[in-house]
Amino acid sequence: MLVQAKTYLNSRSLLPHSVELDIGEGLRIRVLDLETLIAIKEELADE
Repeated sequence: MLVQAKTYLNSRSLLPHSVELDIGEGLRIRVLDLETLIAIKEELADE
């Protein structure tokens, strides 16, 4: 499984767990993959 969420809370470590989306008009964004998002939310809920 994933490492604790605290280690993921910087852009360098999150980048490999994201995908780039084209949202139109030349705008591109990166969003976390579902597995990473769930792992982070679960870890933060336990705090």
